[in-house]
Amino acid sequence: MKSMKCKKLCVILITLILLVSAAGCGKKNEYSAVKDDYISSYDKNTIIMNTSGDILEISVDDYNGVSFDYSQLVDYIKSEVEAYNKKVGGEKISFLQYGEKDGIVKSALLYNDFDSYNEFNNMNVTFSLYNAEYCDSIANEEFAKTHAAVAVSTDISDEDEEISDDQLAEAGLTRDEYEKRKAEQQQEQAEGKAPDVVTATFTDASSKETVDSSEITDGSIMMFTVPNAIDIKLDGGKFLYYNNHAVLSEDGVMSTDGEGTAIVVFKMNY
Repeated sequence: MKSMKCKKLCVILITLILLVSAAGCGKKNEYSAVKDDYISSYDKNTIIMNTSGDILEISVDDYNGVSFDYSQLVDYIKSEVEAYNKKVGGEKISFLQYGEKDGIVKSALLYNDFDSYNEFNNMNVTFSLYNAEYCDSIANEEFAKTHAAVAVSTDISDEDEEISDDQLAEAGLTRDEYEKRKAEQQQEQAEGKAPDVVTATFTDASSKETVDSSEITDGSIMMFTVPNAIDIKLDGGKFLYYNNHAVLSEDGVMSTDGEGTAIVVFKMNY
C-alpha cells in the first residue's frame, strides 16, 4: 500500500499463487476475527499475484512504542485508496482487511494490475514475458554505471594505490578483475576497437551453472525485474534463472539485494 505517515521500508515477500477468492474485509483488531482472513498468517510485507493479474498486498508495520489512534490509520488507508480510484476513474484498488495486535498493524489491499500497484506504492517492479534483449540492456546500463565508478579507462593512472580495494569491492570487482579489464580496454583503444557489448548472465536455478541471456529460448516463461530489496516466493511455480542481484535459498525463497536491478526468470504451472 502507499506509504503510511510513518511506514518503514520493509523487505517484500512476493508469492505467486492462484487465489481462490478475493472477497471480504474486516475492521476488528484481531487478525483472525473475520471470516475471510488474509493477514493473520503473514509477518512480512507480502505480494500475492493470481493468474488473472490481480495482486493481493499484505502490509505489515511495527508501531510498538508509538502512541496514536489506530482507527485514524485505517481511515487514512481507506481514504488513500478512495483518492487513487477517483483519480484513475475506476475501481483499481480494493480495501479488504485491517487489523492491529500488540502494535503490529496489518492490512490487505487488492490491485487490478501491476501498473496500479507500482503507481500507488512508487515502485517499479516489472512483470513480463522473458526478453533477452531487455535483460542485455539492463546489464549494459549497470556495467556502465558500476565500472565508471572506478574509472576503468585509459584516463586512470597506472598506480594501483589510487584505487583502493574497498572502492573496487563497492564496484563488484577484485583487483585482478580490475587490472584485466583495464588492460583489455587499453589494448582495444590502441587497436581502435569499440568496447564490447555486455551480455546478461544468469545462474541456472537447478544446475547452478552460468548461462547467457541468449541461451534461454523458451518463449513462454516469465520474468520479474526488481530494483528493490525483496523476497520472492513461488507457490505453484518454479524459479529457472536469476542474475547477480538475486540469491535463491534452499527453502525456495528468492532474495534480491536492492543494489542493482535483479532479473528473476520463472514459470508458473497454469
